[in-house]
Amino acid sequence: MARFQCFFLAISVASVRAFGSGPSGGCVTQQEMNRTISAFADAVPAISSAYWGAGGTADGGPGTNSPSEACIAAYRVATDALEGAYNYDGKVLFKPTFTTTPYTYRVKLSGALSYFIGTNCLKIAGTAEEQFPAPDSEFYEYGFAIQNYRGRTGYLSTRWDDKAFHYQIASAGKPQNCETPIAMGEMCFKRNGTNQFDCVDKTFAFNRRDDNTVVFTTHHSSAAVPSGPLKSLQVAPVPTEL
Repeated sequence: MARFQCFFLAISVASVRAFGSGPSGGCVTQQEMNRTISAFADAVPAISSAYWGAGGTADGGPGTNSPSEACIAAYRVATDALEGAYNYDGKVLFKPTFTTTPYTYRVKLSGALSYFIGTNCLKIAGTAEEQFPAPDSEFYEYGFAIQNYRGRTGYLSTRWDDKAFHYQIASAGKPQNCETPIAMGEMCFKRNGTNQFDCVDKTFAFNRRDDNTVVFTTHHSSAAVPSGPLKSLQVAPVPTEL
């Protein structure tokens, strides 16, 4: 299963790098934006599959260790995905769904890796420079993409619909957002072994890198509020039966 997921992730990332490029210096197109969004959507279950397929176990919290092989597998997939879809050659304005002050924003690759695979796996698989927020920090978080906490066993798939997304892109006579278009919409992650989805609202901003690939320069994520009376505090993604 892990090899299957990683194979398709490699195709998604490669499509951003090789086929997602438009004319050099030209306006970013909606097709290019969608390829980058798809690469991210595919990456989340691929990271889960890599971790659990290599013998991953539940994260017991600070002072415990996850299996090294599982962490290394998740780290490799996460690193490839983040470097392929995000502009971490520079700074990315990334605000994950559930982070806390003073580490709310993950503008560097190390912070994004920590959010996706968790403190435990990053300490096992990452370099000293990648430890977030620092090698000797007492900060601890679980990995969103591997989902190895609260009895969960990862994400199986991602669902999103480009027809339900909203886009600000350049058009004839309206050159605004030519080089920096924006997209937003709902994305849902299906939990392994259940029919439950964790749905979040995404906002992505894009730009073209020096190698002509289109990547995220901004990624804001917030928990989707279900229908009904507005809740004053959203403490966890709301499982949705789809």
